[in-house]
Amino acid sequence: MERFQNVIRFGLFGHTHSEDFQIANSMSNPEKPILVNSIGGSVTTYEFRNPSFKVIDFDAETMLPVNMHTYYSDLSKVTTESGPMWLELHDYLNTYAMADLSPSSFKKFAQSLTTDTYMASLYKWNESR
Repeated sequence: MERFQNVIRFGLFGHTHSEDFQIANSMSNPEKPILVNSIGGSVTTYEFRNPSFKVIDFDAETMLPVNMHTYYSDLSKVTTESGPMWLELHDYLNTYAMADLSPSSFKKFAQSLTTDTYMASLYKWNESR
């Protein structure tokens, strides 16, 4: 990834039914984060989780993510007449107080989850909706 980080700007994965992220570090400097893989939730339900999808805002010039918004539908409130109502669950910048979506910001956020119990609980809640 390090060699092609100017081409591969961001990874997007799915089908895990949980929202998550992974950070790839540099091989020459293992402390330096160089890429973020975003793993979206699923529109299909699984293990009593509400369906969700993610909308990612990209900078058109750099092709880097600017913000990510997760939407969900509360299945306990769906009726045959209304169908699903999609509501924004969170966005990364505001909910997790991130400065941006750079690999270093994600690493800082991940490290904060080990000491900030409120943020860790919030992240865990949002992970499974």
